[in-house]
Amino acid sequence: MHSRLLRLVGGSTVWMLGACGAKPTEVELQLFPCDLVSGAPTSVSLQIQNYGADGAIGEPLSKTFPIADPGVFDDGFATVGFTPPAGTLSADITVTWIAGDEMVQAIYNEPVPPLGEVMALGKDECEGAPGTTSTPTTMDPTTAGPGTSESSTSTESGTTTTTDPTETTSTSTTETTSTSSSTTDETTTTTTSTTDTTDTTMGTSGGPMEGDDCPLENSAVCDAGPGVLGKVLHCQMGKWVVNNSLCSADSCGETGFANPQVAGCVGTLQAWYCACADTPKSECSMGMESQCGEPTGDGVKVELCIEDAGQTYYYVSVCPNCEEVDGEPLCLLR
Repeated sequence: MHSRLLRLVGGSTVWMLGACGAKPTEVELQLFPCDLVSGAPTSVSLQIQNYGADGAIGEPLSKTFPIADPGVFDDGFATVGFTPPAGTLSADITVTWIAGDEMVQAIYNEPVPPLGEVMALGKDECEGAPGTTSTPTTMDPTTAGPGTSESSTSTESGTTTTTDPTETTSTSTTETTSTSSSTTDETTTTTTSTTDTTDTTMGTSGGPMEGDDCPLENSAVCDAGPGVLGKVLHCQMGKWVVNNSLCSADSCGETGFANPQVAGCVGTLQAWYCACADTPKSECSMGMESQCGEPTGDGVKVELCIEDAGQTYYYVSVCPNCEEVDGEPLCLLR
C-alpha cells in the first residue's frame, strides 16, 4: 500500500470509510488551523514521515492544499484523508498554515491509529504566537548596552559608520554571518550608525537562495518565479538547503507523463507546487513556449520549456490556478 494524502474537505463531511461493509482505507486527519494575523489561511502544507518497527518507511510525503473557501473550517477543523504505508506505527507530521507571506507551523510526533479512525492535529502544537511570519528579523548591532555581551547568527549587509568621543572614525562594509560573542566595555561611547541593509535571506532574484539564513525551521519555499523551474528550499538548522525530495512522484499523476520524475518546483515562495518531467526528459516541440496549459484533474497545467545544454526540455506542474505575468506562466494557489 502506498502512502497518499487525499483532498482537503470540511470537517462536517461524512467519511464513508466503512460503508456497505467496505474496509476503511484512510486515517482521517483533523487539521485545526493555527492563528494567522493575516486572516484565514489560504493554503496548508503537510509533510509526513512514517515510521515502523525498523525506523523510517520511505521518503517523506508532502502535499500542499489550496483553501479557496474559508467555510472548510465551519466545524473548527478541516479533514484530509491519509493512507499510511503498511507497517506504519507513528509519524512525524509538519503542518504549515499559509496566508500571503505569513506562515505558522505545527509539528507533531504521534502514533498513527488504525485505518478508519481519527487523528486530531490540534492548535496546541502551533509554533510561536499569532503573527509568526516568514519575514526574518535582524539585530541592530548598536543595541548592546554597557557591560553586556551579545551573540548573533543573523546576517547583515551594509555600510556602518561609527564615531566615538576620541574622534576616531571607522567605516566598514560587511557581509558576514556571525556566531561569535562580542562584549561592549563599560565606557561611554556615542555611536552614529547609518546602515543600508539588504536582507540576505532574499537573493538577487528577489527570493530565498541556497545557503542563506531561513526564519522558520522545517519550512519549505520555491526559488522560482514566472516561467522559471525552481528548486525546493528546505529550512534546516537555520539555513536554506535544496531538498527536491520533499516532492514525490505521486504529485506527477496528472501531468500526462508516462514515466514521471520530480524535477523541481514552480511558483513563488510558499505558493508553490512540485514540477515533473518525463523519464528520460522529453523536449518541447518546435515553436512551443512556456504557458498556462489546459485544465486537468483538480487544477490546470503549468507548462515550461526550459533550455539546458542546448536542449529545450518540457516540464509540467498541475496547480490550482495559473496566470501569465509578463508573458510567462505563474503557478497560483487560488
